[in-house]
Amino acid sequence: MLLCDHARSFGLKFKVEEMGIHDLVNEFMAMKKQGGGTKEWLAFNCMVGLPHIGKNKSRKLVNEFLGIAKQLLTSCGDNARTTKRGIITLGEGDACENLKDGTGSSFGAYFNAQLMHYQAIMESMESNMAKHLVQARLAMECLFVGPNICAQAWFQKWKEMNETCYFQAGTTLEGLKVSRGRVMEAKEMVKERGNSYEVSIGGDSGNELTLDWRGITLVKVSSWRN
Repeated sequence: MLLCDHARSFGLKFKVEEMGIHDLVNEFMAMKKQGGGTKEWLAFNCMVGLPHIGKNKSRKLVNEFLGIAKQLLTSCGDNARTTKRGIITLGEGDACENLKDGTGSSFGAYFNAQLMHYQAIMESMESNMAKHLVQARLAMECLFVGPNICAQAWFQKWKEMNETCYFQAGTTLEGLKVSRGRVMEAKEMVKERGNSYEVSIGGDSGNELTLDWRGITLVKVSSWRN
């Protein structure tokens, strides 16, 4: 509702509608066949592997979502009125980030990466929460971190990692460069100078914003646009 109110303050008619990704594709395909519609600006947001969002999504489902989003943004067609522009944002909290380019990596290496990843999360929480909030920290660890520490689940994710290709933006999408303002804002949020957090920019086009704890990546956010 806050977003609707913000749009209304600028005299815009803002509509929020929930639908499945395949329903969205069907709607745009129907508009394209009819030769009607208006120029659309689409925002696709996908978060995966972040402890606070609950059960991790299958990498295959994530790739399917991103592939459809890419298809919608790049299938402009001949009718300028149905041209679609927009942005894709992908947030990743997977511990296998450093292993994803080397399919065939051993489960031992993957297992160790998982242990280091979740140890870094626990250390960062312990280091940055006041002592009088220790019960709150323990509750957060039990709710959001503990359920993700499971050797059997890690083994299944490792198998999937070696069977699934990661999303590639290709040449049809360009990386959305992270602005200096966003970097400074992120540094201020985590109080980088006063602890072991580090915020950095990566990616070939500077479109990745990464948060590390003592050299271990906790989360990476990437953005592309057409």
